[in-house]
Amino acid sequence: MGYKNADDYVKFAIEAAKVMAKSSPGTKLEFVANGPSNYKDNLDWVEWTWTVVKNLYGIADYISMHRYWDNTDDYYTFVGERAMDLEERIKIIEGQIRAVDAVRKKKPMYITVDEWAPPFRGGHLSTLALAEYFNAFIRHADTIKMANYTLLTSLLSRDPKTDATYKSPLFQAFKLYSTRARGTALATAVSCDTFKTSDHYAHIPYLDVTSVYDEKAKQVIINVVNRHKDEAIATDIQSVTGTFSGNAAVSQIASDDISNKPYTYEARDSYAPKNESLAASGTTLRYSFPAHSFT
Repeated sequence: MGYKNADDYVKFAIEAAKVMAKSSPGTKLEFVANGPSNYKDNLDWVEWTWTVVKNLYGIADYISMHRYWDNTDDYYTFVGERAMDLEERIKIIEGQIRAVDAVRKKKPMYITVDEWAPPFRGGHLSTLALAEYFNAFIRHADTIKMANYTLLTSLLSRDPKTDATYKSPLFQAFKLYSTRARGTALATAVSCDTFKTSDHYAHIPYLDVTSVYDEKAKQVIINVVNRHKDEAIATDIQSVTGTFSGNAAVSQIASDDISNKPYTYEARDSYAPKNESLAASGTTLRYSFPAHSFT
């Protein structure tokens, strides 16, 4: 149908939604509006999104956003600035939705991150980026209701020599989130040292943390990325409602490599997460998170 500017797009989308509803009576339809994907150093994408939200609020169930993790050779830019960039874009869209919602008060509009991925064919740093994506989605679970990983069918790594597939740490991290981080996202307060990559990105916390409460299992799942390049961070994990009991199961993905060297088929047997068990009691659990790791 060709390119359309924002005004023409919303006119088309409104009519398309009418046709969809009339052609499928009795069928529950969910309409995803076209949101931002081309982030230039200007306000064009912000204005596009604002036009779409204003005009399709109450009609569209979701607004889409795309965001890939841009590669860089600088370690802290990769694990820190890129994560803050993602957070900023999510918060801008959330703010636009909430501004319209405060006035219109119709059915809610949510966000779907329908294209996202860390750098392809990467190594350990790409796995940390994957974990930071998931942490962002959990942190904004009140507005992000769908997230579609690009090339999900290629989540298994593939050996270029033999075409054999294997489970890399990226697969293992994806599995940990998808099988364990189920339930209600909690508001997690984090107090730790910070670092800067520029005057704008000046207070990036070394620990990226989310937590989820599984009411059925009566357990809390805590997801932690230690962004520090060189140092483990000893941490007090405190519960302000209730106490810990039993044993805490720990799964961890760590590596000595910080160059994002691609994973290899030959090393596949070493890629399983490290597992351990810790006795838990009272309101505080103390743990030291290794440098550049996901736990």
